[in-house]
Amino acid sequence: DFDINSDKIHALNTTGIDNNAFYGTAFMSGIINVHGNSKNSYLDIVGSTEKDTKINIPLTHFQDADNTSFITFVNAKNTILSNEPDIINLNKSGFNLNFDLELTPDASAQLIFDSKIGDIIRGNGSGNLKMEMDEDQNFKIFGEYVIEQGDYLFTLQNVINKRFKIEQGGTVIWNGNPYDANLDIQANYNLKTSLSTLVDSAYYNTNDFYKKRIPIECQVFLSEKLTNPNINFGINLPTADEETKTLVRTLINNEEKQNKQFVSLLVLNSFLPEQSADNLSTSASTTGLGTVTTSELLSNQLSNWLSQISDEWDIGVNYRPGDEITEDQVEVALSTQLLNDRVSINGNVGYGGQTTEQTSDIV
Repeated sequence: DFDINSDKIHALNTTGIDNNAFYGTAFMSGIINVHGNSKNSYLDIVGSTEKDTKINIPLTHFQDADNTSFITFVNAKNTILSNEPDIINLNKSGFNLNFDLELTPDASAQLIFDSKIGDIIRGNGSGNLKMEMDEDQNFKIFGEYVIEQGDYLFTLQNVINKRFKIEQGGTVIWNGNPYDANLDIQANYNLKTSLSTLVDSAYYNTNDFYKKRIPIECQVFLSEKLTNPNINFGINLPTADEETKTLVRTLINNEEKQNKQFVSLLVLNSFLPEQSADNLSTSASTTGLGTVTTSELLSNQLSNWLSQISDEWDIGVNYRPGDEITEDQVEVALSTQLLNDRVSINGNVGYGGQTTEQTSDIV
């Protein structure tokens, strides 16, 4: 029965092999109390997280439970009927863990839906979480986690693969079962395209604004349960004036149209003409779907692999093939934090192809 009081405790250092419910690395400042005996030991931790804390909560083994067989065939000749009660020896670990943590933005958390394709919600935020694991290795979480920054690799039937930025203020609330958490998260995917394919030619023939590529936000709203979230889509024009926003809302005036335009923006990087919005299989659309989706899927997967090389650097790669108007675009992004996060370095270098004789290829 003893206490440990420190401003930097390496409180957790596990992998998915040790515990498939949660694992990672945790550094914290606070008090650890260890008590019990060789058969039943208790580890009680109260404190706040420090830099380099990374907690992972995989959801893949929860989905594998659907494949469990509920029918077992036995040989009746070898079965001995007896009124004797069965004696079951439970293999208990005898280890009990209690975490009472104040999470700070120094710590990062990952909800892993599919680690193979990088379907992961990553976030840094704050909150108070209580985590428990009893001698039967039943794991529970209580508390609310508020995301300050993060990203979500949105995948759809292994065809669409886009990295969304999570908006500040999203929440994950646990009430026991780690897979029964409640989500309230908004994530945005930013792109640039023109409105000329969406609005009638009468508009853009008299106003060059509709021919210009403007910022578009594809919004995903995740709510309700973690393992079966309710997903809604939205389209926002953050820099457009109110007249343009009203025009777009008039043209995309129901959920079906909004969902079709949302998918078109993700796959083809452009709006669909309303007269052809019900048909996604035109030759131009098919060509764009194949080139844009494949290149971005590979870019995101490559970025995911490269970022695993170093914990100090985040590495991103983006390649977008050109068409009759634009040339191929290649971009590499690097970011890191130095001097105990006092200095942040973010850089992008890209090759976009010349548009005039005076402009440079390299950006």
